[in-house]
Amino acid sequence: VALGDMGDEQAIPSLLELLRDSNTKVRRIAAKGLGRIGTPESVPALLTLLQDRHPAIRQAVVESLGRIGSSQAVPALINIVNDASYRERWAAAYALGRIRDRQAVAALAHCLESEEDENMRRAAAEALGEIGDAESVPALISALTDPGWFVRWAAAHALGQIHDAAAVPALLALLDDPHEKVRWATAEALGKLGDSRAAERLIAAL
Repeated sequence: VALGDMGDEQAIPSLLELLRDSNTKVRRIAAKGLGRIGTPESVPALLTLLQDRHPAIRQAVVESLGRIGSSQAVPALINIVNDASYRERWAAAYALGRIRDRQAVAALAHCLESEEDENMRRAAAEALGEIGDAESVPALISALTDPGWFVRWAAAHALGQIHDAAAVPALLALLDDPHEKVRWATAEALGKLGDSRAAERLIAAL
């Protein structure tokens, strides 16, 4: 397992074998080691381990799939975002953001719009920003009025990453947000968008 920490691809066969070990800790560490090595070769075995009965192992697998970054894992991660324990869903949202496959946009946008937990909405917004697909802009604009300031911050940041001018009017309105960090994220997003309509408000907000 130590070889996995060093990123040695020669350790992959041994780590794959350890995924079937009877010891829960060994399986979890092996899954993490494969994620650190980061080669797609281990994705099928990790996907199989998503059926493990121990939540800590499933979470470790999800995180490793995100580190590896293979689109092969996207359908399974979408299923987890839609229906799993909180920790697994949160980890899956961030993994999808790391993989940056637009297949995940609809599921993440739905999570952002309908999820009750604020941290999950924030994770979905951040993942959508990493993916950077314009399809997510309506959901992110809607999230600019989220009751949680951290969600508004994440949505503003994500819109800055996507560079869609359709977000400018809603971002301009957010310059009056009561939370300073939200206002700064909004100003930064507007700066990235480079829309002339934003210049006057940005100067006034400084």
